[in-house]
Amino acid sequence: MVNLVNVMTKPYMMVGNIAKSCLCGVGDLVDDTCGRTSTRGVCCGAGAALSTLNPFDGRDESEPLRPNLFGGTFQGKNTKYEDHTWDRLPGRVRNAAKTLGMDQATWDAQGWTVCEDKSWYDLTSDEKQAAETLGWDASAWDYRYEDKSWNELPNHAQKAAESLGFNQYMWDNDTWPAVGEKYWGEMTNDEKKALHVLGYYSYIWG
Repeated sequence: MVNLVNVMTKPYMMVGNIAKSCLCGVGDLVDDTCGRTSTRGVCCGAGAALSTLNPFDGRDESEPLRPNLFGGTFQGKNTKYEDHTWDRLPGRVRNAAKTLGMDQATWDAQGWTVCEDKSWYDLTSDEKQAAETLGWDASAWDYRYEDKSWNELPNHAQKAAESLGFNQYMWDNDTWPAVGEKYWGEMTNDEKKALHVLGYYSYIWG
């Protein structure tokens, strides 16, 4: 979350705690409303400006998933940051992407990199750490969780699968819901985000 206290009030610390608290409330409202995604309307004009001032997203990515005002639950680390353009990535996430051989052109085009030809266990320790920073784990990287039964799925992956129309029987019997018949370009943003959670993106979906 953009820290408006640091951005806006540091030169005015003598104003006191009341003013600081008010500004923090505004910061929370802007962050929750904008959801740190692009083209969200008038409010996000402010959000984008604040992001420029402080490009590092201080949100704790281990916090539980929460819906945002504009619909959809999955974002940030849970979607492997595939819902972010390069210039909106937190700095350490951008550095992790570079470690995996990505740059702005390949990231924004969701293109293929050499690292993606490797299995999880063939990644170097630095590459594996970078992949984890982006939200990947071994099962998502190698199998898109298809090696897991429904009850073995991480919570965020199970919620993503449910949002796509899966239930336990369908998942455990490798039966896809209707979304499996769609081309990537036909999907809604929420469907794409849920598939990002499972480890899919446009290049490998086809």
